[in-house]
Amino acid sequence: MSVIRPLKPRQERHVCPDCGAPEGLFIDIDRKMKCKLCGWIAENPVGDASNYVIPTDEQLPEEQLIQQITGEEPEDLRDVREFRVTYYISNRSEVTTWGSAAYDTAMMHVKKKEWDEAIKALERAIGTDRDFIEAHLWLGRLHADEEKQREHISHVIAHKPQHAEALLEMMYLNGEIALSQLEHALYSDGEVKIQEAAAPVQSQTTILSCPVCGGHMTTHPLTGHIECGFCGHIEDSKTDATTTGASLTTALLQQRSEGVKWIIGDRILSCKNCGAETTIPQGKMGSHCMFCGSNHIIETDALNSFRQPEGVIPFTIPQEVAEQAIQERLIGRWERFKGMFVNNKVNRSTFVGTYLPFWLFDVVLDVNLTFRVKDSYAIRYGAQSMRTETRSDVFNNYPFPAVISPSPKLIEKIARYDNSTIQPYDPLILSRYPAEIYKVDFDQASLEVRGRIRRLLRDQYRAETALYQSEELSTMSSMVRNITFRLVLLPMWIATLVEDDGDVRIGLVNGQTGKAVLGKARQPEHYKK
Repeated sequence: MSVIRPLKPRQERHVCPDCGAPEGLFIDIDRKMKCKLCGWIAENPVGDASNYVIPTDEQLPEEQLIQQITGEEPEDLRDVREFRVTYYISNRSEVTTWGSAAYDTAMMHVKKKEWDEAIKALERAIGTDRDFIEAHLWLGRLHADEEKQREHISHVIAHKPQHAEALLEMMYLNGEIALSQLEHALYSDGEVKIQEAAAPVQSQTTILSCPVCGGHMTTHPLTGHIECGFCGHIEDSKTDATTTGASLTTALLQQRSEGVKWIIGDRILSCKNCGAETTIPQGKMGSHCMFCGSNHIIETDALNSFRQPEGVIPFTIPQEVAEQAIQERLIGRWERFKGMFVNNKVNRSTFVGTYLPFWLFDVVLDVNLTFRVKDSYAIRYGAQSMRTETRSDVFNNYPFPAVISPSPKLIEKIARYDNSTIQPYDPLILSRYPAEIYKVDFDQASLEVRGRIRRLLRDQYRAETALYQSEELSTMSSMVRNITFRLVLLPMWIATLVEDDGDVRIGLVNGQTGKAVLGKARQPEHYKK
């Protein structure tokens, strides 16, 4: 079970310990608690490994102590790495008795920190059994030569692409995670703590300004070009769109190695133009500086709490067309019928163009099907009553809305986009319409998507066998072979409709296709929650 632990200073209400200023603390870009008024700075970064306190009765090796204090790695990492030996062999049926004996000998040498002897024993093991997975994994850990490390770890991944320990070792070799993160992911219980940052977090932003004159950049409503409203400069669009997403397995391992997921409220915007500091509201990807008016988009924050989008589909439907689409729904047959019983006449409305975050998943599955033969005549003359079959299925660009509001169920009714038009993400694209930060993370979304895909497949195969009189689907099981994902921003017009009786309805218009949908009428208090 995840633990929600609020990030708070020692005093209540986030009071500065030096000047006593209430609500004056925030997390700066160095991940330290800082006071806006007197400049007080906490000693240690929040949520950082430097907060680890070494028990006084615990005697650690000098190299490991230096590493924890300074963060510098010693010359031979094998002396400070935490190796937990295991005699488990995953492919035991493919390993000979000689290979297994050599592996056991290597583990005995690892316990004694006799690295050279362990490597020799492991080399004997793979000399006997070339594809001995555990032997290659340990050679990748114990070799001092990075080239040989990569060679053996790559051998494991080639045979088992989802091998968690091998993927973590490769991430460490690539510099994607630190040694402490690697050991946490390998030897912890796998729990990712959820920590709530109760203080605003410093952010790094990009200013949406013209590179020629410094003027305000915007998106032309007809051409879609990003241009300056003062000098007319047109920004070149990127063409190197991302074609493949990130591996879900790797992303989950990265999350596991960090051991913490941050829940962020407000973020601090430090304006690079005028130096003023303002607050970016929770869930927003950008904001205007209230002093100089410059437009800022978040790149990252002090806690590295969110992923940058990888793609975006620009708006092609202007506001006038969106308003017309909502109007057509309001005068439709169903709305006129409801008007006979309730007062659903719209008194006033507002329209806002917004980029909503979506996770797009590419899923490859192996599906095992069991069919029951219904033809009793065929069974009587020797046909088997049950038949099994294995198929492969692929789902590309399966969308999942990563927001809580507007209602995801309402969004999914019109969320059919032409994904071939996705462009590489560029903060300048957000110069005309703002964007939301995702509220549903990729791990939560992947669980829901896998369940939905399995239900779709079950319905598909049942409908397929229903066309035949000879057999019917008895059981279906599936195993996900690979999942990749990416975060994209998709255009949506959000209409707030206020009716004569005071009820409020939400209307949505797809910013690419113009398809519209209306939500249920509710009391205004419902939307304030």
